[in-house]
Amino acid sequence: MKIFGRHFDVHRRNQTALDCSPTAILHFDRSMRAVYANAEARRLLRRLSGESSDIRPTEDQSLAELMETSTLGPVLDSKLQMGPSRSWSVDVECQGRILDLRVTPLRTERGAAMGFHVQIADATEKRVRECHVQQLQAAMDGVTTNIIIVDDDLHITYVNRATVHTLNEHIGDLRKFYPDLDPSALVGRSIDDFHQNPDHQRRLLKNRSIFPYETTLQLGPL
Repeated sequence: MKIFGRHFDVHRRNQTALDCSPTAILHFDRSMRAVYANAEARRLLRRLSGESSDIRPTEDQSLAELMETSTLGPVLDSKLQMGPSRSWSVDVECQGRILDLRVTPLRTERGAAMGFHVQIADATEKRVRECHVQQLQAAMDGVTTNIIIVDDDLHITYVNRATVHTLNEHIGDLRKFYPDLDPSALVGRSIDDFHQNPDHQRRLLKNRSIFPYETTLQLGPL
């Protein structure tokens, strides 16, 4: 009886954690039937309820009704039919939103299949931002001007192709000053590595009022 009570307490704590999670979580059994949805998942299913459905979403709807009326239900059903044996993730489009599905198979202690644990996140804004970043990077990679971007800590976060080409073109002269210079491995390095007096550069770059700033540097014959 004590063992049962201990397992029950663990189950109750796990259930509470899932119920309070800000991430939409659903559990499906081996027959692909939804058997659990936390509060966030129920809100998501109601939000994605099909406009043509005769059943309008309500707070007291059963999970089966939510799956039936939500446009997300058929999407999940089609993805889970693949019967994955490993964890996997995929983006799906549903009512103009991009949803990030992360599926993990559930198994018993002996390894027998029990069903699936599904996490769902609305990734629409994130994917749009990623698309814009990719477009910007493609544009900068296509110009002949040398471009290097650094973060607030002055670590290099981006180097365009023109910069890599220019550095490789003069690598012999540059390595007289920077023996470990590798134009293809600049991202992640601090620009302090390339200055005799890093404090001077840091004071200069922290003064945002000077931007845009132009100067000419002499480095050996360059």
